[in-house]
Formats: sequence, C-alpha cells, structure tokens
Amino acid sequence: MSEPIIREASPADAGALHEYLVELIGEDLSTITLASRPSTVEQLQAVLRQYAELNNSVFLLAILDNKIVGQLDFQGGWHPKKRHAGGISVSTHRDYRGHGIGTRLVESLFEWVSSNPIVTRVELEVLSNNQRALDLYTRLGFTVEGTKKGAVIVDGKPVDNILMARMFPN
Repeated sequence: MSEPIIREASPADAGALHEYLVELIGEDLSTITLASRPSTVEQLQAVLRQYAELNNSVFLLAILDNKIVGQLDFQGGWHPKKRHAGGISVSTHRDYRGHGIGTRLVESLFEWVSSNPIVTRVELEVLSNNQRALDLYTRLGFTVEGTKKGAVIVDGKPVDNILMARMFPN
C-alpha cells in the first residue's frame, strides 16, 4: 500500500468527508465512540470553515487514491484558560486499518502542534475494549490520566472510557 497524503481539510472536502462519516457510522462501533457529527454536507462545510478560522484547532484528512481513508480532528479549548489544550477524534476506514494511517494522522497532528504557539496538551478518550487504539496511543507517548468506569454501554454491558493525554513543550 502506498503512503497516504495527510493534509488539512477544507470546506470543499465536505461532500467526500460526509460520505466517509456516513459509512463509518454504519459500522459496528463497539470499540469506538463518535461525537455528534453534522448531518448534512452544508453543516459539515460550516464546521470545516470554523476549523480553518481557529488558531488552536485543526481537521486532518488521510487521502489515498483520491479517497478519504482516515480523519483526525483536534478541537482546542475556547476558554482562555483552556486554549492550550484540546481533544482529538481519530478514525480510519475499515479497509485501511492496520496499515499505519492512524499513526500517520497522529504524528501529523504532533507536527502541527510543534509549530503551534498555543497548543501544549493533546487529550483523548478511548474505550477500554479498543486494545489496538490503546496500544497506538501509548506507543505515541500518551499516558493514562484516569478512567470513567462504565461510561459507555456496548452490547448491553458497561465499558470503561480511558482518559489519556500528551504534553508538549512551549
């Protein structure tokens, strides 16, 4: 498999990104949680415009053969005391998992953070039943900061949500 192109999303990507997200949401999501996503292409265009305007947030796409195969969004805090920190959401198309795309997306975020004078903390939440993601984030320098016991119900059973973060020097 060739290397994906990692780049910032633009409002022009809204249609393809919407298709990607609709397909992702249709999967068995027992190991991931999804934040609410815009339900129309127009709403997604507006969201991508907002990301482009914010200096502490970024929305990255992994593109392979002119197709979106992964995405990472980092949303920085809006309150002045929390602008330095933000949370990420990462996903990879099911046909491309296990090929390093998630790693490349997170590493690209780290490059962006290293050149950003505001952001010094990247946070995430991952379900305890998603060992592949836990291993990835640990390998990339995230540390566990806490656990939300039984935070999510999967197949009728409570699953813990693991809180992780990585700090960056100013």
